[in-house]
Amino acid sequence: SFNAQLVMRQRTRTRARLECLLRTLLLCAIAGEIAPAAFSENAEQSFLGWTGFSVTKERAQEFRRSIEEVFPMWGKTDDKTINCILRDAGLLPTRWWPEAWMGLCGFVF
Repeated sequence: SFNAQLVMRQRTRTRARLECLLRTLLLCAIAGEIAPAAFSENAEQSFLGWTGFSVTKERAQEFRRSIEEVFPMWGKTDDKTINCILRDAGLLPTRWWPEAWMGLCGFVF
């Protein structure tokens, strides 16, 4: 549950921007922009319970926009910075970053 993820965040002392990412992923999952993989109770084997997710192809632009709205790059989209936020969370694409953003492959912890 989301509450369990917040408790895990408190135990691991995760930085605020990663908590923002957690909340954004949850909202995007509810909106159907992404499909979460199985959740884990193990903080060392997941990003606060998230073991991965895939972007819904038809909603890829909306998902990207959702991430950009939470992490604005001073009016300019900065792929490297946005990718680093996911990388800091341990969520990496299974192939190339552009493919994962388009929903052609998933992100995994």
